[in-house]
Amino acid sequence: MKLRFVLKIDTYQAITRARNNYRNTVDEGDWQKLAEVSISKLVPNDGDYRKLLFNRCVLEYREIDHNGDMICWHDVHPLIESIAEFQQAKNKLPPS
Repeated sequence: MKLRFVLKIDTYQAITRARNNYRNTVDEGDWQKLAEVSISKLVPNDGDYRKLLFNRCVLEYREIDHNGDMICWHDVHPLIESIAEFQQAKNKLPPS
């Protein structure tokens, strides 16, 4: 039982460290860009957005649709979704 508790603590600490690494990677002006990507699932052809892709703050997903065509879409890294700055930026977006 003690080993299981230690593993849970280690896992939680690893997730927290990774989330903090993402928080430190994102520039102040990029939180709004991340919020926009989380809604649109699109990444404009822009250097700031490419930087977010390169830093793995935005992830590219690929899937095959029912016609056999590949569809690409983007979203923020799941660890970023619970960061307060991201939530604040997302709350500032107009309702869709």
